[in-house]
Amino acid sequence: MSYLAEEMLFGILKFLPIRCDLTEASYIKYLSNSFDKLSNKIDDSDISDGFAIIPFHLLFMMALHYRALRIFKDQSENYRLAMTLKNKTNENQAIFDPSSPFDFSLFGESEVLHFFKLVGCENDKLGKIKSLIKERNNLAHASGNIEINPEKKCEEYLRRLEEIQKLFSKSNQSLADEFLKELEEDEDIKQFFEIRFESYLINEHDYKEIVRIFIECGRLNENQRAYLNSEMD
Repeated sequence: MSYLAEEMLFGILKFLPIRCDLTEASYIKYLSNSFDKLSNKIDDSDISDGFAIIPFHLLFMMALHYRALRIFKDQSENYRLAMTLKNKTNENQAIFDPSSPFDFSLFGESEVLHFFKLVGCENDKLGKIKSLIKERNNLAHASGNIEINPEKKCEEYLRRLEEIQKLFSKSNQSLADEFLKELEEDEDIKQFFEIRFESYLINEHDYKEIVRIFIECGRLNENQRAYLNSEMD
């Protein structure tokens, strides 16, 4: 895998939860390995890396599904109201009460984007994501289309995720406030976060933002502060 492709993979994994269950982790590893293999060009005439965009797109959708699941956890009533307004009352119960990112595969890929309006995502940003989905769909059929610049396309996927990530600052502030109330004075802070990563769907960007709030709160002991400062390096 080229350095740039490795950088793209490292970048998108930061938008996926730090901890998740075994089935989810195995799927993410499978997609990551597929991207790795397809990104390895034999020489400049080898265009097989164009298909590396397929597993990368699925990693992108997994990142969106995890964000949608967190929206449900944060705003379950608003989420269910949105489902009702979209006339989804007779659909599979899993989409009314999702517990896994895989539950969102019951929607069309573009349908999932509807829930990001609950965190203030503007239509133009959603439109750019829909364009990526449409372009991927064209590649996934026997249409003769090949992605000629997969690295540039990967960069666009990451830009879209960066835009979505910014919408979760308010949610991260709420999480940080909740965690600070739960933190004991002499608690092992590494273990404190470790047991919360999976249940709160915390990704690397969320973690950095929450850690920054913890450091600035002024109520950590010396060991807790030292550990969190090292996490920011």
